Amino acid sequence: MSEFRALKTIEGGHVPTMHELIEALGLSKSGATRVVDRLEAKGYARRIDDLHDDGRFKGVRLTARGTALLRAIAEETMPQRQALLNSIPPEHRQTVLDGLRALSTAARRCC
Repeated sequence: MSEFRALKTIEGGHVPTMHELIEALGLSKSGATRVVDRLEAKGYARRIDDLHDDGRFKGVRLTARGTALLRAIAEETMPQRQALLNSIPPEHRQTVLDGLRALSTAARRCC
């Protein structure tokens, strides 16, 4: 699960620093390093040694293989996610969405 969360964190155009990844995953430096090590060994991510041309920051980027994995997972789970959303009565969907946004914001702030 930590590997999946790490992949989702580095998905998109943003290249997070290791510090950002540590905070997003809620892991220690050594724990996040082990996760990135495993992702690199599987070919899903790679470290970027110098984000600012002066050696200060190290980051993590998805590889094409990592991007393909996330796409495959999304496609595989789409029917279940769609069924879950469809099971929410239409009149409650906005309330559920607002609650999930609030929960996500709170989780980023606290943990």
